[in-house]
Amino acid sequence: MSDWIEDAELGRNPDSDRESYHESIEQKKIDVQKNVDKIGTLYDAFTSKILQLALRVNKLPEGHRPPIGDISCSNKKSHLNNHLFVCTSGRRILEKESGGLFGLLSKVTRYKQVRVIFLSISRKEGYVDIEYKDYMLRKRRLSSTYGDGEGKQTNLHELFHIPIERLNDQAVRNVIDWLAHKGVGDNLPLV
Repeated sequence: MSDWIEDAELGRNPDSDRESYHESIEQKKIDVQKNVDKIGTLYDAFTSKILQLALRVNKLPEGHRPPIGDISCSNKKSHLNNHLFVCTSGRRILEKESGGLFGLLSKVTRYKQVRVIFLSISRKEGYVDIEYKDYMLRKRRLSSTYGDGEGKQTNLHELFHIPIERLNDQAVRNVIDWLAHKGVGDNLPLV
C-alpha cells in the first residue's frame, strides 16, 4: 500500500509550475514588445481607420443607417501591452412564427445579435491577432417557462493570426461591414 504523503512529494511542485508560468508570461511580454516596436505604427494606423469609419457609420442619418445600434470601438489595457482594440455592435431581430387559423395565434420571438472583434499585436513577429465573436441570443422572460431551448441561438468564436501586410483599406471596410451586419455571411471575411 502506498503512502499518500510520498505520492504527493513525488508529484508536481506547485511553486515550480508557478515560476514557469510567470517566465512564459514574461517571455510573451518581451515577444509582444519586439513586435510592437516593429509593426506598432502600421497597427495603430489600421485601428484608427476602423475608428474613423465606425464614427462615420454612427453619424449616418436614420434612413441610411444599418439596423444596428452604435458601433463602439475602444483601446483597452492588457497585461501584455499588446495594444488591445475592441469593437462591438448589436442589433435586435423580431421573428414572427405563424400559427393557428389565419395567423391569429402567431407569436413573436425576439433575438439580439451581438458582434465583437478583438484586435491585438501578436507575439509572432509581423502578425496581428484577430478574435471575433458572433452571438445570437433569444430573449425570454424570466417568469416564462415556455420555449426554453427553442429557437435559433448561435455562438461563433474564431481566433486567427494575420500578417500586418494584409490589413489594408479593404480589410478596414470588411471589419466595418461585418460589424454593421452588411456582409454576406457570419464569418469575418479577413481570412
